[in-house]
Amino acid sequence: MRSGVDAKTLSGILGHANASFTLDTYTHVTSDMQKNASVIVGDFMEELFGKELKPWQENEKPETGRSD
Repeated sequence: MRSGVDAKTLSGILGHANASFTLDTYTHVTSDMQKNASVIVGDFMEELFGKELKPWQENEKPETGRSD
């Protein structure tokens, strides 16, 4: 958690039966968190498959001069 207290300890302090309830109740996803996660996942996928395999960028490929 952002405060530095782990979820299990905080859950016990708050009297919650389990940490998942605490996390579901008190944590929220921000757009910055989503952006950071997408960069991390994108970098990981790029490491696995290489830069040339980005199907979501298929429409952004430069013209090859061929007319199929």
